[in-house]
Order: sequence, then structure tokens, then C-alpha cells
Amino acid sequence: MLYGDRQDMRSIYFEAWRKHKENEPLTAVEQDIVALLHEHPEYHALMDQPTRNLEKDFHPEWGDSNPFAHLAVHLIILEQLRLDRPEGFREVYQQLLRTFHDEHETQHQILEVFSPLLWNMLQQGTGFNDELYLERLRKLLLK
Repeated sequence: MLYGDRQDMRSIYFEAWRKHKENEPLTAVEQDIVALLHEHPEYHALMDQPTRNLEKDFHPEWGDSNPFAHLAVHLIILEQLRLDRPEGFREVYQQLLRTFHDEHETQHQILEVFSPLLWNMLQQGTGFNDELYLERLRKLLLK
């Protein structure tokens, strides 16, 4: 997965987008980033201006959405799918995909469950609750 400070992390997204636009070879994670950016055309202008946006702050309290955090959660979901971590995630993902009929929509539904659990974990300094996560994902199948 990706690690580093905010500037390092954002630079990975900008570099992947630049390489894509210049038809340069991409690493596996850069391929994932570019695929996600194709699903989010609203982020293209931001990615086209790395100098201006590298240090940009996003304020959820003002209604801002942080595109870097959003993309990072998408990448986490893809990694969970590849590794089947937590155990059973891949099966639940496939069930959700059959329910929502669209890969990106399925990821957004998962994102809505994952993000608050991640936020609570970070705020409380506890470990991530895999069982609760899978339980809440399974509840999406009942909608």
C-alpha cells in the first residue's frame, strides 16, 4: 500500500495522472489510480494542476470533499478485495456487486460503510473492527 506524509501521498496521484497523460508506463498502483480517476472526471482539473493543489486544504465542515482521501479509500477497498482482508470481504464484495450491478457504485456503497469506521478507529485510537465492518456490509444486501 501507499505510505508517507500528505505531500508524498498526493504526489503519487499527480505523478500517475501525469504519466498517464504522457503515455508513460504505469506501475500497478498507478494503473489503479488512473482507473479510479477515469471514474471521477470531476477530479481531472485538480490533477492537471499539481503545483496549485499539492498543499490545498479541504474542509468537510464547509462542504468540501477531499478527493485524495476519497481515492485512498477506493485503493484500500481494491486492496481488501485482492487480499480478501478482512477474511470474507471478497465474497461480500461479489454479493454487493450482484446487488448494485456496477463496480464503482459497489465501491461507493462500501466506502460509505468503511469511512465512518475508519474515522472512529482513528479518533479512538483502537484497532479496526473487521467483524463490525463485514456485518455492516452484509446489511447493505438487505436494502
